[in-house]
Parts: sequence; structure tokens; C-alpha cells
Amino acid sequence: MANRFRSIYPINQMSEGMHRDIDIILGEQIRDLRRAQGISLADLGDEVGVSYQQMQKYEAGVNSLSVSKFVQISKLFSQEPSKLLKLTLASPDTRCDPLNRSFVSDQHMCGERSRLREAYFALALKTRLTFLHLLEAVARP
Repeated sequence: MANRFRSIYPINQMSEGMHRDIDIILGEQIRDLRRAQGISLADLGDEVGVSYQQMQKYEAGVNSLSVSKFVQISKLFSQEPSKLLKLTLASPDTRCDPLNRSFVSDQHMCGERSRLREAYFALALKTRLTFLHLLEAVARP
């Protein structure tokens, strides 16, 4: 069973940056939902059972949400967790604009990692390996 999952999406190869990107986007969505409903950080924190400061860290993407907290928050906003997560994983970083240089860094430019990952794993295995070898050869100093 583990081999089946590894071939679909190699979680053991996820970088820290990829985790952080998801945390940031998910936090922004939670913040947007909270603000749209006029709920304060303190009130949301009370409902979820965490401090104002912890809720602030979730929204900033500094701390990762546990699955149970994620589901709890989704239900508080009458959102299906699967839908909210799908939006998180599919959302391009609309805040960045390469021309205005308002993105976090070159590596985070406009959801580059998630777009590259999605395109890479859409390729056939043989093509992926060829592409990987080519990319490694070009990237070497």
C-alpha cells in the first residue's frame, strides 16, 4: 500500500517550504473567512480552544494546524474541510506579482512550487526521470 501512495505523491520528499506554503495559504483563507463573518481572533480562538496568540500564528502560517483543529475551524465557518483543503492546495498565490516584486522570494513566486510539482507528477514516469536528470545536470555549477 505504501508503494501506491509513494508513486502518486512522494510525501517523504516534501520540503519544509512546501509545508510552509500550505500553512500560509490555509491561514490566509481562515483569516479571510473570519474577517468576512466579523469574528475576532480572540473569539475564534475561544471557539477552537486555543489562545488568541495561537490563532494568530495559524493565520500567519507560522504554526501548522492539526487535522482536528482544521476540521473544527472548517465546521465553524460551515465549510467542508475537503473543499477548503482543495482550494488551499489549488490556489495560486494571488498576492504576488513578479513585475512589482511583491512576492516573498524567488522560490515562492506565484505558487511556483505547487505548479511545478503538479506538472511534474502529471508526466509519465519515464519522462519524469528524464526531466529530473536534465534538470539536475543544468542546475549543477
